[in-house]
Amino acid sequence: MRKVVAWGVVVGILGGGTCGVARQESPRVPDDAAVSCYMELYKSSVIRGIGFSQEPDPREAVREEIYIEKKLAKEAAAAGVTTDPLLQADIRYYQSQEILNEWLSFHVPEDAVTTGEIVEYYERHKPQFTTTETVKFCHIFFLVPQGDAQAEKEKLALAKKVKDKLAKGTDFQTLAAEYSELPSAKQNKGVVGPEKLSKLNSAIQAALQKLAPGQVSEPVRTPYGWEILQLLEKNPPRVQSLDEVRDIIRSELRHQKARELQATATRELAKRYPAQVNKELLESSGPLPRSEWVYSIKGTTATVETVLADIYATWSYNDISDERERIKAALPRLILTRQVVLAAEEDGILSNPCVQLKLRFIENRLSGERFWQRLAPAQKPNEKELRAFYEKMKNVFVTPPQAKGEVFRWSLAKAAATTEGLSTHYLRQVLEEKVRQLREQAVSGKLTRDDLRKLADSAQELDWFREGPNGYYFDKAFFGAKEQSYTDVFPTRDGVAFGWVEARRASQPRPFEECRDLVERRYMNDKGEEMRKKLLEKILSDYARLRR
Repeated sequence: MRKVVAWGVVVGILGGGTCGVARQESPRVPDDAAVSCYMELYKSSVIRGIGFSQEPDPREAVREEIYIEKKLAKEAAAAGVTTDPLLQADIRYYQSQEILNEWLSFHVPEDAVTTGEIVEYYERHKPQFTTTETVKFCHIFFLVPQGDAQAEKEKLALAKKVKDKLAKGTDFQTLAAEYSELPSAKQNKGVVGPEKLSKLNSAIQAALQKLAPGQVSEPVRTPYGWEILQLLEKNPPRVQSLDEVRDIIRSELRHQKARELQATATRELAKRYPAQVNKELLESSGPLPRSEWVYSIKGTTATVETVLADIYATWSYNDISDERERIKAALPRLILTRQVVLAAEEDGILSNPCVQLKLRFIENRLSGERFWQRLAPAQKPNEKELRAFYEKMKNVFVTPPQAKGEVFRWSLAKAAATTEGLSTHYLRQVLEEKVRQLREQAVSGKLTRDDLRKLADSAQELDWFREGPNGYYFDKAFFGAKEQSYTDVFPTRDGVAFGWVEARRASQPRPFEECRDLVERRYMNDKGEEMRKKLLEKILSDYARLRR
């Protein structure tokens, strides 16, 4: 197996010092201490999380998960999956993040922040703990298409009619559900908030400031139409008490101390664990020899191959195409990480049983994930098996449906927000209602496609396009509509749209010879899924027997 030299301390602590799961033990029911350590690790978000909190018995769910991970890690080692250098780099990266967390917690423990520091911070930052004025209100919205003078008169008249009903005692929220032209009003009865008053549209803000709780405004003109408002509650600004914000302050001060420690750690750790860098290599030209050393700290040397894998695992610096420049950019971070690991070892952190368990859990988790993803039949199917699979799944191996036509798009106008918190949701509803009305006029013949091109923010003619690349909502609209008809209105990333379907082509079967590679991949994936299901059933069966 390939020797991992750049992180010998971590791998050594886990046992062995070679690639693969470092110390394989016979999986047994995890004890309470292991469960507690794993739950701490999960909360730190170092590894990809699982929704244990949603389980009826979170600790039992964690116990089962640990057992599954150990079993999968053992399978991964037996299958040789753990020799992958990129997997090992991934393991080193996630372990290093946990070691950094443990090192910072060691030097900045929970009780590192004193009561005096909390009180002092509170007094100095009282304005920070002053809440802003918030309001909760109900509104009835009447849409006025831009530039439509007739609609302006009609909607104002309707708003006044509704206002008269309110004056006679009709319930505001009942009328909001009946008259408001926002689709959500049927469910939320037009209720908004609590929201910061300062973030509301200026016309809404001015109207609400004149109202007392329970009072109703006259019709108010906003960028998209007329609105009637009822103030439900108003909460003036206030300074939160120290007890309300004590935990927030403690967390912030602890983070400050951790940041200060990280800032000074670079200098201090560089003195404790000086690094030698192969400057000659980094300043040379030509291909980088994968076995050549890049840096060395306290007798442990990292090669070009290891360093590039470690950089890849960080998801950083990969936009730098030149390998030498990429290594130069990442080197300070890699060296500091290595120095922190050495410091954690010297401080005795890595000998802590819970820390050892956490590091092993990370290794098991990532190894098991990789094995799970790559689980597939050892042998490819023969021609007879492939053809039989093709005939069985013939409806899958077809060309995607196609269509041609035109799409009309409208974009959100961000300046017309009613509230900051609900701006996108509100604007999308208003815009969608406006576009639905335009579509209805087009369907009835009142608007032509030429009219739509002028009214839309953009229009695009679409030659034959296939289902798939344009996204779910686009496909649902176009391939759910008949030829020579308008699609339903559908959402886009920054607005809404609808289309005209000129013609469609149905899916067609693809000959076996044309899609043989696809058939083989689907066959292998399906068989792999069957193997995964059987393996998980066996693991859970073994676990159930151990739990008896």
